Amino acid sequence: MRVAAALAGASLLGALVTAPAFSASSADVAAAQKQLAQYSSLPKWKAPGPNINAKAISKHKSVMIVPYLEAIPYNAGFAIAVQLADQKAGFAKTYVWASDGSVTSWAAGVEQGISDKVSVIDLISGVAAAYIEPQIQQAEKAGIVVIGSTNDDPSVPTPNYLSAVVPLGYALAGKLEADQAIVSTGGNVDAIIITSTEVPPSLSMTPAVQARLGALDPGGTVHVINVQPADWASPTNGIAAAVQSAIAADPSINYVLPNYDSEAAYVIAGINAAGATGKVGVATFNGTPSAMAEVQAGTLQMNVGEDLTWAGYATTDANLRALLKPKALGRTYNENLPFIIFTKKNANNVGVPPTLTKGYGNAYLGYLKTWELRK
Repeated sequence: MRVAAALAGASLLGALVTAPAFSASSADVAAAQKQLAQYSSLPKWKAPGPNINAKAISKHKSVMIVPYLEAIPYNAGFAIAVQLADQKAGFAKTYVWASDGSVTSWAAGVEQGISDKVSVIDLISGVAAAYIEPQIQQAEKAGIVVIGSTNDDPSVPTPNYLSAVVPLGYALAGKLEADQAIVSTGGNVDAIIITSTEVPPSLSMTPAVQARLGALDPGGTVHVINVQPADWASPTNGIAAAVQSAIAADPSINYVLPNYDSEAAYVIAGINAAGATGKVGVATFNGTPSAMAEVQAGTLQMNVGEDLTWAGYATTDANLRALLKPKALGRTYNENLPFIIFTKKNANNVGVPPTLTKGYGNAYLGYLKTWELRK
């Protein structure tokens, strides 16, 4: 696999590597197809732990949610999912901090939670907790449980300054994106990866995409473009401009793999501006409605969907379990968060127009039994 320099002012991650003379026939398309098939059906319930009495644990308790950036549709949808699950579990109140994506804003959200005397603070959707460790420790000193939910891959060690974390399979999502590119191109990938190194999940996703492509399509080429969330929409330094410039420099590019589907609209705009409509595929991750509409339209070839309803319940489950031992630190709760591959063939399962809650089945309702709310 050759790692090629990206253009349009975007930064290159990794050194320039010259590829050996492999042909497309050396690519393991079958392995990519096999893994994609494993994530093409509805998930099954697997309890995250022993049953707990949710109503007893949550009584008179409140929660503050601090998302990475509330303006990102996925973040806003996730926060709503946690609110609904908290309500079901019996929490008295769940607040959502209007985060602007800055460290200052995350810190202010934690401080507001301390001021409001909440019982739990949830840092969700990619908040880089290391930057606000002093505020987290202040909260814990005040008796507040602080949870990091879906901020990192399971391979990332749980920080000992957090009460607990709920990991999400970001590396797996990246591998599935790579698999889609390999299958779609018949093992002849020339791809752009759009990453955002300020967002912790990208530090797991991008290397996973590169490793998967290197393992299954060693003759492929990868361009890595680094654009931070604040610049995604920039007409000069944003994703669309970077994609357009990269395709102009390498017209053989045939796939773009943005880490998150909130980047997809900008990717598609860049492809169109480069005159490559219909020639360059896109595979991404999250399953937010606006991006799922692009899958339904055929302008986005694949989206690795994450069930936000399940993720909301998973976060609430972590809140409840952590409250049983509020002073304990460094715990990891494996909530078995599932993925489903969506293509044009099954994209209508999420609704027309798309919703955040359809298309994943209702296995997550197993939480109600786990919480002793249903027999």
